[in-house]
Amino acid sequence: FSTNCDECILPLHIANEDERSEEVKKALLDAYPCAEEVENPFETTHQLHKLLENEQSEFDHHEDFDDLIEINNKYPEAAGKRGRDGRLPLHIAIDRILPVNVTSGLLFAYPQAGKEKMEDGRLPIEVFDDQKVTDDWPQEYLTQMAKLLLGNDMPVSIEDGTPKEHSGSWHICISSSTETATSAVRGVLLEFENISDDDSDDLCGFGKHIHALADARDAQGRTALGLASKESREVINKHLLLCGRYKLFDGPPEHRTQTSVVLRAQDLGEQPDYGAIFDKADKDANGKLDRKELNAIAVSIGFDPGMFLKGSEKSDESISKGEFVSICKRHLGDGPREVVIKLMQKRFNGSVSAMLARKIPFTQSTWYQRSQMYHQTPKSLMQ
Repeated sequence: FSTNCDECILPLHIANEDERSEEVKKALLDAYPCAEEVENPFETTHQLHKLLENEQSEFDHHEDFDDLIEINNKYPEAAGKRGRDGRLPLHIAIDRILPVNVTSGLLFAYPQAGKEKMEDGRLPIEVFDDQKVTDDWPQEYLTQMAKLLLGNDMPVSIEDGTPKEHSGSWHICISSSTETATSAVRGVLLEFENISDDDSDDLCGFGKHIHALADARDAQGRTALGLASKESREVINKHLLLCGRYKLFDGPPEHRTQTSVVLRAQDLGEQPDYGAIFDKADKDANGKLDRKELNAIAVSIGFDPGMFLKGSEKSDESISKGEFVSICKRHLGDGPREVVIKLMQKRFNGSVSAMLARKIPFTQSTWYQRSQMYHQTPKSLMQ
């Protein structure tokens, strides 16, 4: 006889549990007389498994939930024991879609269960990420459990960001585009002061280690940032990039004074759709923009109307859509753009004022489009 259980369950124990005939029990006892002296797990730690597996148990009722707490308090090691079918209590609870207070309680009682694969070979967090929303599986339940499981299996320490052993839940979530996974990623990165009453303090605040998390590698050596879905990348960038879009270059600042510092960066924000800009400005829908129509959008894109008209090969009074898009891409870029950011120490309404200057090449000279922005600047950038 063999079992996946990691406790000593003897055939006699199973015979007693399954209420086999006295003849069967006697035969087993004759074959191994010492079986009577071995503790029967079904009468101790495996009472938890029996309660969870019992289809009649309704944990929305106080009586069954109180029984669960009583067993867990009496046998605290029970949450870490595998039953006769090889399942851990947490896995049983997930399979039965038991309430969050049950599944979360079992997870906290034995956190390792969230890092061990279930019968179908998936990690618990994959079950919630793969699951579609139904009456039995509402989005709130999926999100809460995914966040708990992710916070329990992060690849870095919450205290100092050093690498630690994990089972891959971070990479699973970061590569998924589901609302469940994206919400879990957003939840664990939240700073403590931004968490809601529904969030658990000890599973938040990983955003301060975002660089280590972005560089964390999976079993195949791939970085989390490289695997990130569009949805997760947007969440990560809010923590990884200045103002959620500017990637600062390494090295000394471009310029420094007593009250400011100028840094080089790459603008990774969403690039403008020049074709859509043209269509919106083309009020008479004739497929061309005249000087008056160009004046209306010149400030927003940072070009003098005359520059567009000089670039047109067909007319000095209007420009076609194709020419407009081509000139914009040639001079404003069609991808991430290099920018310079001036950070000011002057306080304004409790924030640090920062002057952003986009560095745009134009013919043989360099032209700057400047816009004023206000945000809280990390003190480390001013040092």
